[in-house]
Amino acid sequence: MLLWQILCEHFNIILSSVMHVHVNSCCQDEIDAYAPEYAKMKDFGDHVTEGQSDPQYMFLAQRLSALDDGWKELLQMWDSRQQGLSQDLNLQVLEKNTLLKSPHFESPHLTKSGIFVSQIIQ
Repeated sequence: MLLWQILCEHFNIILSSVMHVHVNSCCQDEIDAYAPEYAKMKDFGDHVTEGQSDPQYMFLAQRLSALDDGWKELLQMWDSRQQGLSQDLNLQVLEKNTLLKSPHFESPHLTKSGIFVSQIIQ
């Protein structure tokens, strides 16, 4: 019974990891959707502030620069999170595969519904 509980726990962790990777991918889709609009706004702002010495234009140029820094940080955060989530998922799958290769799984084990345990967690 303990082995079954461990398998169920690994299965739930893997499902959770897959869900987090998917949610993060959806965030990337949203970021990608805003990228063209951001690029147009940034280009327009750069054009408006180019060569201006008025303090208000200089302030606007600084704000545009800060906005650009924030955009780059957002992309870096997404990439870092995606890498971490992917590594976590790969580790969970590796642990599941290692568990399935243990001597306890030399013969097929059936669940109450008749489904092979190895089929459930693949």
